[in-house]
Amino acid sequence: MKKFWVLGMIWMGALLTGCYSYEALEAAPEPDSQQEILYYGRYTNMAWVPTDYGFFVTRQGDVYSFDLEGNSNQWELPTDEGYALGSLEFNISHNSQLLYNLESEWLARHPEAVQLIAQQVLSQGTSRGADQGSLSLYALYQDPVTEIYQEHLVGAEGDWDVHREGETAEAIQEWLRAVYQEVREIQ
Repeated sequence: MKKFWVLGMIWMGALLTGCYSYEALEAAPEPDSQQEILYYGRYTNMAWVPTDYGFFVTRQGDVYSFDLEGNSNQWELPTDEGYALGSLEFNISHNSQLLYNLESEWLARHPEAVQLIAQQVLSQGTSRGADQGSLSLYALYQDPVTEIYQEHLVGAEGDWDVHREGETAEAIQEWLRAVYQEVREIQ
């Protein structure tokens, strides 16, 4: 048990020290209004039974679910620059299915919202205990020139709670949490 706690602390330390691209940006470039994948959420828990599933939301409002059944090596990780378009499409195509279509103001407001999220400060992590797993919610920005997707953590909850401080990020986190709950009910 102590080993898992230490591993969790190392991961959280990496998260908070900026080893991932979660820090606030000086100025985010204008997002591409033709960007296909706008948001995603991913729940992972490796404490007892490996669990790794989540959802993607597209520009058209399609919600796709994925379940890696504890086999995270089926997930292509981003490079230092972000997700290449092909790797994100690979992640969607792997064990995913179209669940439903939604309408939301956050689809139309994505370009504005992702810029605000990228500039909002990330809170310090708060420990809530062990073995709860983690639900991480992201807004994506696709560079129109390189077509690389950059992920911006909106918030994470579970063993550690982390969130962006600002009304836009809080509203999007609440909305994405509701999408996650609906995905869970459907599956």
